[in-house]
Amino acid sequence: MGRKQTEKKTKDKEKKSGSRTKARRGDSTTQISQLQGARDAGKKQFMLAEKTGTAYAGYIKRGKVFLADLVSSRKADLAAGNGGAPDVPDGNGEMIDFDELAVAFEKPPNRYSALALELFMVEKCMNQDLGIQTGQSTYSAFKKHWEMMDNDTYRGPYAYDETQKRVSGNPALSAQVQDILHTIENKSRAGGDGRNHAEAMTIGSMKKMMEWSEQTCPSDWLEKDIKDLGTLLTVSKHFLMRAFMSSGFTIWTRNSELCGLQRRHYKQDCEGREPYFVPHDLVRLENRKGWTRRTGASHAIVGNEYEIYEQKKTPEIDMHFHLRQWVLFLEKKLLVRPLKADEYIFPAISVNGMTHANKTIDHDVVQKYLSEFAASVNLTADYSTHCFRRGGAQYRFMQCPLGERWSLSTVRWWGGWAEGEHADTLIRYLVDELHAYENTHSDALHPLQREANVSFNGDHILTSPVTAAELREFKSSLDRKIDGLAVEAAKLVLTGLGSMAACTTASVTPHSGLPNSIVAVSSQPTIYGSPGPSRQAQAIQNMRSGQTATTRGPRRAVPAIRGAVIPNLPRGASAWREAVKQWEEADITSGYALKDWPIEWYTGEMKNVTATKRTQRKVITAEYERMNRDDEEFIREYPEANQGIKALLAAINKKRMERNELIQRRSKNGTPNERGPS
Repeated sequence: MGRKQTEKKTKDKEKKSGSRTKARRGDSTTQISQLQGARDAGKKQFMLAEKTGTAYAGYIKRGKVFLADLVSSRKADLAAGNGGAPDVPDGNGEMIDFDELAVAFEKPPNRYSALALELFMVEKCMNQDLGIQTGQSTYSAFKKHWEMMDNDTYRGPYAYDETQKRVSGNPALSAQVQDILHTIENKSRAGGDGRNHAEAMTIGSMKKMMEWSEQTCPSDWLEKDIKDLGTLLTVSKHFLMRAFMSSGFTIWTRNSELCGLQRRHYKQDCEGREPYFVPHDLVRLENRKGWTRRTGASHAIVGNEYEIYEQKKTPEIDMHFHLRQWVLFLEKKLLVRPLKADEYIFPAISVNGMTHANKTIDHDVVQKYLSEFAASVNLTADYSTHCFRRGGAQYRFMQCPLGERWSLSTVRWWGGWAEGEHADTLIRYLVDELHAYENTHSDALHPLQREANVSFNGDHILTSPVTAAELREFKSSLDRKIDGLAVEAAKLVLTGLGSMAACTTASVTPHSGLPNSIVAVSSQPTIYGSPGPSRQAQAIQNMRSGQTATTRGPRRAVPAIRGAVIPNLPRGASAWREAVKQWEEADITSGYALKDWPIEWYTGEMKNVTATKRTQRKVITAEYERMNRDDEEFIREYPEANQGIKALLAAINKKRMERNELIQRRSKNGTPNERGPS
C-alpha cells in the first residue's frame, strides 16, 4: 500500500512538472519578439551616454542634409545645362549614380556610403575649416551608426562585393575614410591645433582674482542695505563669481554642469564619518558628461556626491565658504525668500535686478565675468570656463604641498572619468602639462632655478635647505609688496583729499599738511603711466562710496517686490502660446497668473520693471480671445506669430489702431512730414 501511494505521488509530480515545463516553453516562444524589442530599446537607451547619443544623432542628421543638398544641387545644375561634365567619376573611375548616392546614409549602406562620409568630412574640415574635433566626432558618429545596423552585419573590415552589389563591414573603416581622417589630424597638427584644450587656471591666478574681488566687494555687503540697482548688480556679480570660480576649481566642473546645479543638489551641515564627525557640505552632480544614469531603486549615479570641507589654508579656493556666502546673498538680497529645491543656485539675473531662479545663468555671461575678473588683475591668459576643471586637476595632482597630493585613482574618480575611458584625457590634463613644465627653459634667466627636470615636478627643491639666494629674493619680494601698498595708500589718500577740496572749494597749497612720505610718492610719476588711482583702488573707493561702474547718471532703485518676476518668452513660433499661458496660468515661483497679480506688482515703483512685459502678455491673450481661442484662425489673422513675439505685437497693434482701440503717441515736434527735412 505504501509503495502504490509513493508511485502515485511520483506520477502526479511528473505530470505537474511536465505541465509547468510546457507552460514555460510556451511563454518563452511567445516572448521572443518582446525580448528582442527590449534588447533594441536597451541598446538605444544605454549603449551610449544620453548626451553622446544626442550629439551623434545631430551629426547623422546634418550628414543626410548635406548629402541631399549635394545631390539636388548637382541635378539642378545638370537640368539647367551649366553643370559641366554630365557624369562625375568616383574613386575607382566609374561614373557616380546620384540616385544611389542620395541614399548612401540610409539603411542598408551601399557602394557610395564610404564616399559620402569622405565628402562630408571634407566639407566640414577642409571647406569650412572646422577643427579636428569635428572630424573625429563625425567619423565616430557614422561608425557607430553603421555598427548598430542589423546587429553585426556592418562591423569589422570594410569590403564591397561587386558581383552581389553588397557591402560587408563598416564603411567608416574603408581606406578612403581612414585616409581623410588621418589627413584632418595631420592638418590640425600642422596648424598648431594639436593641443587645443583650455588654459589651466593656477592657484596663484585664483588668489589674485579672489583678493581683488574681496577688496572691491567685501563679504560685509551681506549685512548692508542695498538700495541702488547698480550696486546690487555689481555686488551680486562678485558674490556669484567667487562661488562659481571656487566651486569649479574644487569639484572640477564644466560650465554646463555647474550652471545646472540646483538647490536640491546642495546640502549644508552634514556630519562626517565617525569618530571625528567633521562637519561638511554635500554637493551632488547629476548628468555629468560621460556618466550614465542607473535605474535601480535608489536612482543613483556612481561617484556623483562630493563632501566639501573648509579649506582655511587656501581661502581662494574655499568652496565651502564662498558657496555658502553666495546662497545666503541670493536668498537674502535677491530673492528675499529661501531658494526652492528645483531652482538654480546660479540663476539668471536681469539688468533690472529681477532674479529668474527657474532659469540658469547664461554661459556667455559667466565667460564675460571671468574675462573681466582676469583683466582686473592683469592676467593675460585667455581663460575659458573649462580652465577651472583643468587647473583644479593639475593642482591636486602635482601642485599641492607635499603630502597633500592626490593619487591618479582619486583624480579619476573626482573628475568623473570612467575607469574604462581612454587614458588620453588624463594624459592631456596631467602628464602633458607635467612634461612641459619639467622640460621648459623659458625662465633660464630667473635668479633662482627651478631644476624641474631633476625630480618629479622639481619637488626636491621643497625639501632642500633654504639658501642665502632664496632669502635675498624673499626680502626683495617683500620690499616690492610694501612699496606697492604704499603707492596705493597714497593714491587713495590723495583722491580723498581732492574730493574734500572740491566739495569745500578751499584752496590747498601744494603738499600742505601732507606727510613727507606721501608727498614724495605723489610727486613721482604714476606707475605704468596710468594717471590717478589704479583700477583696484578706484573700484574699492567706488564701492565704499556707493558708486559702481553701472551707476552713471541718475541711480535706479532696487525693485521693491522681488517675487514679481515675469519669465522671458522663447524665440520663434511658440512664443505667443507661452504668453497666453503666462497670462492665464499660475507661475510656480510667484503663485499667481499675470491676470491675477496684485496691482502694486505692476504700478508705482514696479511700473518700469514689470508693466511693459505684463501688458504684452495681456494684449496677445485678448487678441487670442477675440479669435475665439482658435489657434488656426489666430495664425491666419496673424501669420507674424510664427516669426516671434516682436513681429506679432507690431501686427496686433497695427490692427488695434485700425479699430481705434489704440491711439499712437504724438511727438511734441509733430509727425515726420510736419517736421520736414532736417
